[in-house]
Amino acid sequence: MSFGEVFKANRKRIGFTQEEIANRLMVTPQAVSKWENTSAMPDITLIVPISRLFGITTDELLENCAKSNEDILVELDETHNT
Repeated sequence: MSFGEVFKANRKRIGFTQEEIANRLMVTPQAVSKWENTSAMPDITLIVPISRLFGITTDELLENCAKSNEDILVELDETHNT
């Protein structure tokens, strides 16, 4: 599950719109949309506030979207070979 999927599922679970989330985190609704579409990630300083807003731990927010060491090595290898 990607960060965007986890984020969107939790936003919907608490019944907030993207605009409401944006207002509470002091970012633009476009930023929230990008997070949900996985075209961007929030600044690291927002991870704790997002977790608190959703009522979950940072581990719950991030654990399913962490890449394995193997995935990272494959990406590095692909980058190196291009």
